[in-house]
Amino acid sequence: MSGNLLEIRGLSVSHAGAFALRAVDLDIHAGAKLAVIGESGSGKTTLALSLAGLLPPEALVEGRVDWPGLDRAPLTGRDTGLVFQDPAASFNPVIPVGEQVAEGARRHLGLGRKAAHELARNLLERVHIPDPEAALTAYVHQFSGGQLQRIAIAAAIAARPRLLMADEATSALDTVVQASIVALLEELVREEGMTLVFITHDLALASNLADTIAVLKDGILVETGPTDQVLVSPAHPYTRRLLDAQIDLSAPRLVGEAC
Repeated sequence: MSGNLLEIRGLSVSHAGAFALRAVDLDIHAGAKLAVIGESGSGKTTLALSLAGLLPPEALVEGRVDWPGLDRAPLTGRDTGLVFQDPAASFNPVIPVGEQVAEGARRHLGLGRKAAHELARNLLERVHIPDPEAALTAYVHQFSGGQLQRIAIAAAIAARPRLLMADEATSALDTVVQASIVALLEELVREEGMTLVFITHDLALASNLADTIAVLKDGILVETGPTDQVLVSPAHPYTRRLLDAQIDLSAPRLVGEAC
């Protein structure tokens, strides 16, 4: 760890008078793997969109997000990468996926077409897409859900972001594919030195991947701390209820079981 990548202070977000986040204070350390936990409607996605600079224009935002880990103001798509739950919705179905993976590098890194094409091929290889050269000219409908999620991750890291966020990126996938995606995220974060924010309602997945857990309830950050501490001795009753609702956190680790 080398200090905080970003610091959230008093962040509140509301839409038409309804709060999605309320006065959130949270530090995210550079190189950390943070899991943001909560039920649907707890504010997890709103937090990710806030950090990515992708809140809708009508959202009312109070508080601030400071980035001491950057030497400038963050650039959307350059300093943050975001992977969503539905990978198919992240892509244009009539443009080859290679062009879409390369777009971030061309826009934010100033790469020419040839260099961006080569980077896209390398990224598809890194996320374990079979025959990455052929995949460059393929379309969304030619890939499975798990493959598309890997391609979405490749697109999210093309501009070499400091912060990678995965918003329920495994919840629509079966257990074996979930394990391989989590293992891939862990591998990429370790190799690239990125900071990861992993948004999920699944405490078992969070316990396998994260070194820190933050728990949201109704837009309020009710607890944060090291993963082992939060899972063994939760400080808030809501966290305890989430733990009690989990089938079995003692199951063998998912990470690394399948690739």
